[in-house]
Amino acid sequence: MSNTKKLCFSAMMLAVGVLLPMAFHAIPNGGSIFAPMHLPVFVTGFLCGPMYGAIVGLVCPLLSFLFTGMPTVAFLPNMMAELLVYSTASGVFFRIIKTGRFIPDVYISLVLSMLAGRIAGGCVAYLLFLGGTRDSYTWTLFFTGYFVTCWPAIVIQLAVIPTVVTVAEKYRFIGESDRYLDPMHHRKNIVRQKEFFDGLAEGWRREGGVSQAELEILFGGAGLGEGKRVLDAGCGTGVLGGFLLSKGCIVDGADLSEKMIERARKANPGINYVVADFYELTPSEPYDCIAVFDAYPHFTDKDAFARKAHALLKDGGTLWIAFDESREKINGYHTGHGGISVCLLPPEKEGAKLKDYFDIVCKTDNDERYVLGLMKKIAKKRK
Repeated sequence: MSNTKKLCFSAMMLAVGVLLPMAFHAIPNGGSIFAPMHLPVFVTGFLCGPMYGAIVGLVCPLLSFLFTGMPTVAFLPNMMAELLVYSTASGVFFRIIKTGRFIPDVYISLVLSMLAGRIAGGCVAYLLFLGGTRDSYTWTLFFTGYFVTCWPAIVIQLAVIPTVVTVAEKYRFIGESDRYLDPMHHRKNIVRQKEFFDGLAEGWRREGGVSQAELEILFGGAGLGEGKRVLDAGCGTGVLGGFLLSKGCIVDGADLSEKMIERARKANPGINYVVADFYELTPSEPYDCIAVFDAYPHFTDKDAFARKAHALLKDGGTLWIAFDESREKINGYHTGHGGISVCLLPPEKEGAKLKDYFDIVCKTDNDERYVLGLMKKIAKKRK
């Protein structure tokens, strides 16, 4: 999400945070029971990040106080602290918690943020409580105010916020790059991937390690043939190169690892191999097919990957993602490497991430192989 979109969305959530509680003020103690202001504050933190979330969380109760008199001046400081921590913590946790599954990431981030905000609000209330002495704010008051009275709000938040965040992710309102605190994450990840695969190059699976028959099954529907221009993306040591040449294809191969490319060039001298970042490729002609064999988990920004693949392909070209092992085994290989790869989802869910640019034409997910075949949409839906 661009900064302009974040700014506009945050402004909208700020307005919602002021207007929505007004509807609940007609209900006796409605604000304390339902906490309507919390919803837009949490959503801003999740979708726009901790900086924008902090602004909305801090300013929202202040504007509400100025325009509506609610919360009252006695409760304004602890409410500002509470909402500030809600939005900041949700923005941070959502970007550092990576279980490999989106929904658990959302719920863990939400629960931790809810606890952190309540603790912050309780601490400020303890320091500034109206009774004039610290002893007047007890543990009973804390738990009653933040967990008992507002239990409907807790239920609403646990139901609504994950739903909103999941819908935003499903419809690509937020992308993979929005899940990181560091704006330079992608560039640093590229460097880590290069170093990682340079270190593995000598012991990598040797060319010919996959049979011709198996490759025919994996890439049978990719539209390979005489004169077809194919990009072997994340080509590694050139495992796929000989097969592509045998089909009569004109092949380019690209990989981040210079040492992997050295081995690929020796194995397949008839292929134009380059050491390059896929996202920065500028070929002289578009491709008929982009083949990604055993490499897709390392393209961690799926939205950027889809845009670039769409740009590199001819109209009606194919993007063919394939593995000669089960998804469970693949995911076992791609965990615990410091974020340089992400877990592979079922073909329908992976395809959904690319749906603005591609249509699914083939999918296989069993104990022997995984295939996701896609065709470029002639006119992409999103501007």
